[in-house]
Order: sequence, then structure tokens, then C-alpha cells
Amino acid sequence: MKFITLTFGCQMNYADAARIRSMLQYIWRMHVSKEEDADIIIFVTCSVREKAEDKITGRLMTIPKHQKIWMTWCMPQHFIKTARLLDSKKTPSLFKIGNFLGKAKKWATIVWRDSDSVATSKAKNVIPVNYAFNPLYHTLKTTYDNIELFFRIDDTWHLPSIVRALGYDIGEEKSQSYDEYNEIIMQPTTMHTQATTVSSFVPISTGCSQFCSYCIVPYARGLENHLDPEMILTQIRHHLDQWVQEITLLGQIVNKHPQFVSILEQIFAMESDLKWLRYTSPYPTFYSDALIKLHAEEPRLCPHIHIPLQSWSDTILKAMHRWYTSEQFRSMIVKIRSLDRYINLTTDVIVWFCDETEEDFLKTLDLVDYAQFTMIYIGKYSVRPGTYAANHLKDTITKQEKEERRRRLNECFMANAARQFQQFIGQTHEVLITHVSKQGAKGYNQYMHNIIIPTCHDKTLVGQFVDVVITGTQWLHLDGELLSKSIPKKRLVVGIKSI
Repeated sequence: MKFITLTFGCQMNYADAARIRSMLQYIWRMHVSKEEDADIIIFVTCSVREKAEDKITGRLMTIPKHQKIWMTWCMPQHFIKTARLLDSKKTPSLFKIGNFLGKAKKWATIVWRDSDSVATSKAKNVIPVNYAFNPLYHTLKTTYDNIELFFRIDDTWHLPSIVRALGYDIGEEKSQSYDEYNEIIMQPTTMHTQATTVSSFVPISTGCSQFCSYCIVPYARGLENHLDPEMILTQIRHHLDQWVQEITLLGQIVNKHPQFVSILEQIFAMESDLKWLRYTSPYPTFYSDALIKLHAEEPRLCPHIHIPLQSWSDTILKAMHRWYTSEQFRSMIVKIRSLDRYINLTTDVIVWFCDETEEDFLKTLDLVDYAQFTMIYIGKYSVRPGTYAANHLKDTITKQEKEERRRRLNECFMANAARQFQQFIGQTHEVLITHVSKQGAKGYNQYMHNIIIPTCHDKTLVGQFVDVVITGTQWLHLDGELLSKSIPKKRLVVGIKSI
């Protein structure tokens, strides 16, 4: 059986796609890089916005009938509410049914069709797949008959049992499951199309319990679960032993992990060739002074922080269920900007949230100007079924107002970015090359600035760190000239942890 993973959405999805690959390769399935060579197409889906779901549905239409389709992650798990597992009046207790917290152990019962048996079952060892997991399976299969499997991402470590139940021969000695999903050590993975083996994502927590009013993450990904520090460090040690030089720690609220700073310090204490350590996404109220101080003292902790703002109006923050005030956010920015080290700040902003007034919007513009963000990912508010905002708040802003506010926000942060980029002209930066195209070699530096080397078209540089002198600035990126490249080391074959 040959398979390929198609990944949509955030870094966590890419990390989990790597876990799926490791698990299936463990049971002797072959991962391929071209869709036409695959027997099975695995969709690792996103459901944060309606546009993402439309993209996935459209992509399903392109899969030939002779190829099987498997689907996992946010889209199926968001729509699990239609199976009555997420009834709004019973959510706290029903989150514990059907392995929603990923606590089922090996040799769990795999339930295929009867959703009612899952909803009423008190058994802790039930793994619902396909219709038992979600009626969306039946709806999609009516149109796409080659859909073979719906499964929860936390059940990845049950894939040997699931694959065997589907009728595939995996061998007697490979029919056992991992004792813990998170013990599957994934291969190095990034979001770049020309993947490199020097970077890897490492999740340190899963799910979220914040329940922002607009957000489907708790419904799609489950409740917050902090991973064991020793397990995290074991995975990081594995990657560093394979000469991975850039690691990004992942979590929906990554700095909420109770041992977060300690984990960072233990990583830096390891003997390794680690160049860059990153983390995403943090939450303002969980920024400790110790974490901010570490940014000033540890050169391998990248001088880039992506901190979601969403709004700087206390009225809108309260409506969003973002449990911090504008003053708390400003105070955090002050501490970061007071460091002796330059920190590049980027953020997310939701424009035209329900009942956002011009006054509310102007407050956000003020903070964007004050914080000097060099990149803002502007999200158009998208109503997500099942969320508090969808059930209790109304969007009263006209389309014309929305487009006008988006334009003004773009102009504000782009002016800030242009001013900050000027300071880098003439400097030499270490850049990780991610891909090469007709436009030149492209990559990024420790600040997470996109850098293009127009005169370089050497594809052997992909996955290498090179020295680049910054020669100019363009729209949201820096131009540079290649000075030198590192001498690549012989890399070990990356494997996975054996049972």
C-alpha cells in the first residue's frame, strides 16, 4: 500500500501529518511524494475558516475513483457535533466520550457505524471511525464513494488496528498499537514545499480550553492536554541527534505549558548543533518575566515572537472571550521592547468582528503602530457553527466598512515594516534556504523575515544555512546577495521509535 498526506492549515497539522507517516511506515506502508503514485490519499484537514473547508471539498473532487481517501483532523472533528457528541448543554461530560481526550489504550474496540452506541457508551476503550465517529462520513461518501476512512488524529497510534480492520495485511507482529500516541517520533517536517531535514516541529501540548467565542479549536482539536516534559525532550533529543538545527515548539497556547521555560532551558543545555529554537503560538497572559528574560540572554532562542492580538479594544476582547485587557497586552509589549535585543513582532488581527465600531478599530490601529509589527495576518471574521459567537452574536458591519478597515490596517503595518526593514540593509544574516525558483533562492532568517536572493538559483542550497548580505527591501521581504554556504554534514537516516 502506497500513501501520500495532503496537509491543510497550521503547523500542528504538518506535525501530525509527519506522525501519520511514521506510524504507517512502521507497519510497512510506503510513503510517496506524487499523488498519482499513491493508493491512498490522506487529507489532514483544517476547519478554522469556512474557506478552508471549501478548499478541501473542492480538492476531493480531483481525486480519481481508484484511489482511496482517508480524512482526519479539524474538519471531521469539528463536524462531530452533528453526532450529538458536542451537545452545547452537555459539552463538559460528553468531551470524555468516544476517546475525545485520546485516553483509550491498545486493543480498544473499533466502532464503525452506530453513532448512538458511541454517544451512550460508558466504555473508555471505544475508538469510533467512519459513521460512528461522524455522520459527515456518510454525507461525503454519498458523493465520493472512494472515501474509506474517517479517524481522529489522537487515534493515530491505533492505526495498526484500524488498518487491519479495513482488511489490509500488516503482519501479526505489527498488529500491536503504541501505548501512547505522542510516543510516535515523527520525521523532521516543515510547511515548505521543498522540505528540509534540518527543521522540525515538536508539539508540546494539544487541544485548547480557552473557548474564544469565535474559535472552533476546542471542538475540533479537543480539550487542552500538556505533554510530558520527558517525552518532549526525548523527541527533541532524537531530532538533534539527526542534526536538526531548527526546532519549533507547538501548542495552541504554547507558553501555557506549566514547564515551558524549564523545557526551553533543558533544550539549550543539550550538546547539539541547534541554531534556532522557536515556539508558536503564545498567549499574552502566560508570558512570564523569565521567558522574556530568556529572549534577551539566549541567542539560540529566536528574536521573533508571533503573539496573536486579535483586537486592542477591551469591548471587542471581552466579546471574543480573550481573557486579557488592552493594558495587559501593552505592558507585555513594553517589556519586550525594553530588552537590549531587537525582537521582531508579528501578530494576528480579526477585523470587523461582531459589532466592532470605528472607535474599536482605531484602538487596534494605535496598538499596531505602537508595537511596530512587521507582519499581520489579517483574518476576516468567519462564523463557525457551534461557537459562542455563532449562537449569540450578530455581524452588523457592512461589506464596504470591512474592506475599508482591512485597507487601513494593511497600510499601517506595511509602513511599520518598511521602516524596520531599512535597519537591516548592509547587515549579514544567516538564512535557511527553503526553496529555489525562477525568482531566486528563498528562505528566512532568525527574525523570520522572508529573504530572496535573486541572483542565486543553486537548488543544492535547499536545507542549508547560508550567509547573506541584505541589499534592499521589497514588499514584505528583504533582498540579499549570497556570501557563503555552510558545508553540509552527512545526515543519518531518520527513523521512528520502536515499540
